[in-house]
Amino acid sequence: MVALKDSLFEENKVQQYKAEQIKQQVFTKNEQIANQEKNIDILNKDVQRKKEWNLFLIVIVGLFIISIVLLYQKYSFRNKANKVLTSKNELISEQKKEIEIINKELENRMLRA
Repeated sequence: MVALKDSLFEENKVQQYKAEQIKQQVFTKNEQIANQEKNIDILNKDVQRKKEWNLFLIVIVGLFIISIVLLYQKYSFRNKANKVLTSKNELISEQKKEIEIINKELENRMLRA
């Protein structure tokens, strides 16, 4: 009878030991899952930051390109305006010379008359 009690006691101890092992394994797995969830959150935040950074860079590059295009247009417009003004100044200069020639001719005619 004592042997039977000892075997039952032994069997209960084995079951309790196995139950404790299972609890420990469950606890360990839960910790691993919690750590993996934290890692996933960190990775998701990194991905979000990278997306925001990429968007920021795209906006900056876009603004830079727009600025370059506007500056080029301004430069081009100034060049065209300068060319027009230069041609008009040349025309005015030629007309002034012609007027001076005509004035000299008129002055000579008046002196002759």
